[in-house]
Amino acid sequence: MTPIEVRALEFVRDFIDTRGFAPSLVEIAKELEVSRPRVTQLVKALVDQGQLTKEGRKWRSLEIVGVTDLRAVPTSRLQAELGRRGVNLSALAVPETRSWSRHAVTCAVDSCDIVVKRGHLMCRTHWFAVPYAMQEGMKLANSAGDGATYQDLFWRAKEIAARATARKVA
Repeated sequence: MTPIEVRALEFVRDFIDTRGFAPSLVEIAKELEVSRPRVTQLVKALVDQGQLTKEGRKWRSLEIVGVTDLRAVPTSRLQAELGRRGVNLSALAVPETRSWSRHAVTCAVDSCDIVVKRGHLMCRTHWFAVPYAMQEGMKLANSAGDGATYQDLFWRAKEIAARATARKVA
């Protein structure tokens, strides 16, 4: 594989990992700073080499070859494997909510069971406890698809919000 093919493959892999779907030609072209026809050639070469698969003319159907789609694996098998690795799933439990929507989401701060709107991370109280610069950094990282920076800022914001509200209660 050529260096640009490696970069394209890494971008597609990272994009799918962070967003859950494949990038478009335009997104790949912007990332690699090449033309769309060049991206078409790169993707075709990666498909021919067996690195990627693509369904017909659907560009968002790109998939990395050899990666298991975990959505098809039964939950019990996933839990068993995580248990074997020593991962405690109770930390991921979301408090049950009393809401008209069965898809209700609560504030990301531990022990806060306030239901938030779809797409929001925290309730109003906790969100405004986070410094404005950190809020903006999270928004920028999210819109840029920078998962690592977003996750880092998210965990720091969550800690700050929890400490700020704990001081108010005390």
